[in-house]
Amino acid sequence: MNKIEEIKKKIRDLKLKQKMTTGRLEWNDIQREIDILNNKLKQLETDKPQYGK
Repeated sequence: MNKIEEIKKKIRDLKLKQKMTTGRLEWNDIQREIDILNNKLKQLETDKPQYGK
């Protein structure tokens, strides 16, 4: 599994965990992790060479 797929899986897992969370502070911590992973994902996708252009 490549890096991008790995990050997408982590984001899905965190969102599921976030739905089951009742505490506001814990929810915010999970959201922060999701935001960090989304930024990493964007960075990886922009570093990829664009084929066909």
